[in-house]
Amino acid sequence: MTDNEDFPDFLTALVAYLPLSGDVITHIRHQTVQIASAR
Repeated sequence: MTDNEDFPDFLTALVAYLPLSGDVITHIRHQTVQIASAR
């Protein structure tokens, strides 16, 4: 299964769609990397 590879792309698209600040985007991406690394 390669779901971990698709999730960051989905998150990036979601973040790009939502009016989030740079700090929030950085925080979310950092958590995503930790989650992907933990699996």
